[in-house]
Amino acid sequence: MDDDQQDFDNVVWDINDEAWGKTGKRLCTKMTCLAIESVAADKCGKRATLVPPLRAGGYNMIYRIRLEELSTNDGIVFRISRPDLTQFPEEKTIAEVATVKYIKENTNIPTPHVYHYGSSSLDTEIGPYIIMSYIKNNGSFSAALNDPKIKPGEPHMLDLNAEEEKLEHLYGQMAGHPLELS
Repeated sequence: MDDDQQDFDNVVWDINDEAWGKTGKRLCTKMTCLAIESVAADKCGKRATLVPPLRAGGYNMIYRIRLEELSTNDGIVFRISRPDLTQFPEEKTIAEVATVKYIKENTNIPTPHVYHYGSSSLDTEIGPYIIMSYIKNNGSFSAALNDPKIKPGEPHMLDLNAEEEKLEHLYGQMAGHPLELS
């Protein structure tokens, strides 16, 4: 990558950080969290309680919610598009729901159950959202291959002494889903 391209990337990152600074605060306010609990309770028919921490993903804000009397008690995920990074949030949400349903119907890949989805113009001032089941996972690929000498909270670093059996297992799992989709 040449220096001009790197400078352009830094400008984009700065713009994204500035936009997140404006909308991120709004997405984390008590008023927004209460509104999300209210929509989740209304759509799921059970008392909903936010489970911290909130998670800011690449293009989404993730709110874990515990529903009263839910049999698994793992709760649900309430996901909204980050307005600072999403061009067409309603279309994006509809496409994501359709993709999840397609994968669920046509593969064996674990997918969340979509309980409800909606848009700002129809349901709430929160913006387009998806309410789906929470699927437990074992963490990220980089966490699985992290050097055990690295302290929690520090950036991951590849464990150069990872056993070949572990690598084959992890890469096999990772390759399985794209192979099934193809």
